[in-house]
Amino acid sequence: MSEVTTTTTEVSSSTTDTATTTTDTPTSTTETSTSTTDTATSTSNTSSSTDSNNENNDSIDEEGEEVDNGIVVAPQFFEGQIRTTSCYTLEGNFRYEHNGTQIILSLDDTYRASSSLPGLYLYLTNNPNSPEDGYEVGAVSVFSGEHSYTLPASIGLMDYKYLLYWCKPFRVKVGDAQLFE
Repeated sequence: MSEVTTTTTEVSSSTTDTATTTTDTPTSTTETSTSTTDTATSTSNTSSSTDSNNENNDSIDEEGEEVDNGIVVAPQFFEGQIRTTSCYTLEGNFRYEHNGTQIILSLDDTYRASSSLPGLYLYLTNNPNSPEDGYEVGAVSVFSGEHSYTLPASIGLMDYKYLLYWCKPFRVKVGDAQLFE
């Protein structure tokens, strides 16, 4: 009689059981024993390093770049569409992103704005109908295609709720976009 026993292996706290098969043979007998293998689970910890000689208590990130006060902010962003609120062409997709150190407003290749508008300006504001109490990003100088604006560190990601396209000479809204709800 031949008895064959299959192997049971335990890996990372999971066990696989298989059935034992017994076969009768008249000429020889072979016995195989059961073996068990335990595999340990490994854990890795990552820590940041701090330069003790740095006067500002800054730290170094994974890429070796200095980060103020040892605080690393995960990237955060909002995406949406710019819409016209006038008879002038204004459209495109945007991405409003905090990349860990600064805010970038990016417009993709679908962006189009009428170049026949005099004095078109872009604002960040909390009122979708007025630039009052908003931040003037600047005069619009790119009227088609992908481009971006880097905003000052004094502006937080949640400080303003709208993008506002404003015709300064005529004090008229041309278009807008909601950054977040």
